[in-house]
Amino acid sequence: MMAARIIANATLAGIHLRADGPHVRWRGPTGSMTDELRESLRVYKPAILAELAGSAGITPPCPSDVAERAAIIAEGDHCDSATADARALAEHGLPSWPALADLHRERILAELARLPPASSDHGRRLHGLTRAFLDSDHWQAAVALGWDLVEVFGLCPVAPLTRLDRQGLVPGIALSRLPGPRIVALEPGFAMIETRTGSRLRHEAGRLGPETGLWWRCPAIIGETT
Repeated sequence: MMAARIIANATLAGIHLRADGPHVRWRGPTGSMTDELRESLRVYKPAILAELAGSAGITPPCPSDVAERAAIIAEGDHCDSATADARALAEHGLPSWPALADLHRERILAELARLPPASSDHGRRLHGLTRAFLDSDHWQAAVALGWDLVEVFGLCPVAPLTRLDRQGLVPGIALSRLPGPRIVALEPGFAMIETRTGSRLRHEAGRLGPETGLWWRCPAIIGETT
């Protein structure tokens, strides 16, 4: 990954990088920070922050937790949603919702990269659609709308393929038998799915239950991918 390569190149140059809230701080010999490296730190800052946070064992907050905190701030301090969002994000050292989305994206991609190659149709669809979703505007929207990660990527750990009522948004689409389902609208509590035939289905959030897990951590589905 580019972030890991940048950090490795900085280390070879004697530069130590560390995450400081929304900033990448560095320490190194005089003249060691080149214009090229400085520009790389600027362009790839979210990914570098995610890589540094992963190395330190720091997990970014779940979007739903930040959204809940923002709602508490808005109600308690009688401020508008934009101000409440900014304050809730700042409490976690984050400058914006896109920054949080980028942090989670890099961590999820790193977890996917550690999985064995998918050899089943189920595994290939889950891998492919998860990566495509993370690269789409829908991912940025889901984070900014405060969707819980499990609501987006969750599966029932004991019956991932049969408990359709316990499939999150992305697994529900990836494992669907409907023709060509795709997301056409994303709101705080639901998503609209449209099939290739034009039929529309409403996917409701908040129905999965506490024992639902992220699909790439479910032993039953990981077994399907090996």
